Parts: sequence; structure tokens; C-alpha cells
Amino acid sequence: MKIKKLLKKSLLLVSLSLFIVSCSKDDEILPIAVVDQTIFSDIVLDTDSNPVEGATVSIYAKNIRYFSLTDASGRYVVSVPTTALPTSGYISLTIYLHGWTPINMTFLCPLLSQEYTALVSLVFHPCQPCLNVDGDSELYHLGDDDFGGWANSQFQKNSDGLEIELNVDAAGSNQLVLHFQAKGLQTSIGHDNVIQFLNGTEVIEERLILDSPINGSYGEYTYTVNSTSPITSVKLISSKNITSGDRDDWEFTCLYVEGHSI
Repeated sequence: MKIKKLLKKSLLLVSLSLFIVSCSKDDEILPIAVVDQTIFSDIVLDTDSNPVEGATVSIYAKNIRYFSLTDASGRYVVSVPTTALPTSGYISLTIYLHGWTPINMTFLCPLLSQEYTALVSLVFHPCQPCLNVDGDSELYHLGDDDFGGWANSQFQKNSDGLEIELNVDAAGSNQLVLHFQAKGLQTSIGHDNVIQFLNGTEVIEERLILDSPINGSYGEYTYTVNSTSPITSVKLISSKNITSGDRDDWEFTCLYVEGHSI
């Protein structure tokens, strides 16, 4: 049994190739094209070492989202064409399931292997006060798609615009604690990147989002807001103070919101 299990695990780590056969009008068989794949695989467990089923595991590469769901044993396998992955900077693989604190795994490019699995199983932590947030399982890119430099030159997707507003179901909560991770932020050089907490169209509170790490990796951000007015959405804005010219490009992911009554 142990040998079979080891063999099965080894097979999951093997770099896959996708074989594509195309035909001409006369059904002539053309040469086979081989697309190398990079494999990300692991097992997700809860804090009691039980497998977590149904979590969404996703990674963007050249504006395409590659994803998988964890199975009954907590295992996931995500395959990405190797040539679609960036050649520099940091990339993010995220694991989401409502009611749990999301996991962000980052990798430095260029990747040195086509097989990635953690040495130990990933542990998912429950998040009892987590609220429903529309689109919280996504990776977002804000900015004008005009950027350069090693640290910020390899975003995983095209810009989603200059701002993103996400609806929050915060009924019964007068304190919100918002978390996310982001890279590419350059607020200190004149870009007022901000997050707004809204009640309808009214801005309840606005906070500045400070620079992310200079090496292009992901920084962690947490904002706590107390409000007697219900907060219905949060809005993240790139370079709010700039009406024309270059806008800051940055990506954020793993956004989740805790709701509390104080």
C-alpha cells in the first residue's frame, strides 16, 4: 500500500505535456505540437488535519485564470502552460473557500522547476466572522497598463480599470476589519492609492494604501473601520489624485472582511 501511495503521489508531480493534433482540409495528420505544463499540487487540511473539499485554487498567467477545486482528500492539481508564466517578479496562487482565511502562495520567477508541491500540507484556518464579499476570490489589477521595471513588469493579468468596487454584506456589524495582499504599489512617489469604505455613494472613511515591498513581492494590508452607518461596499482606487498622465499599476488578492459588533 505504501508503494502504491508513493507512486500515486509521484505521478502528480510529473511535468505534463499537452499533445495537440491538428488536421488539414484533407484530414492530413500534421506534426504533433507539445505544450509543456508547470504543475502546482498539494493537499489542503483544516486545523484538525481533516481534508478541506471544494476550495478554489487559482493562478493567473497571461490574463487567463487556471484553477481547480480541492477534492474529497483535500488535493488539488493546477496545470499552467510553462510559456504563459512570467519570467521575472512574483506570482500568486490563491486558495479560497468562504468561511476560511484565504491562502496566498507566492513564487519568484523565473520558476526553476515545472513541479511545485509544498513539503507539508497547507493548513486552512476557519474565519467565523468573515462576511460575504462579491468577487473576493479574484486577483485584481488596477492601473493603466503602462509600467516597467523588474519588480513590477510581470503582472499576471491586464488592468481591470482604475478602480474596483466590491459589495459587502455587513448587516449587523459596526466594525469591519479588511485584509488583502498587494504588490506594485508606489504611493510614496506621488500616487494616492486609496481604499474607501462606502454606504451607498457616501464615503464613510478613506485610507491611504502605503507602498508594497520594493522587491515586487506581496505586502499584507489590514484596515479597521468603526461606523454607525452600515458599510455596503469597499472601493480600491489607483492614483486617485491624478486626473491625467501615468497611473500606478498594482495587483491585489486574498481580500476578505471580518464583521464585528462592538
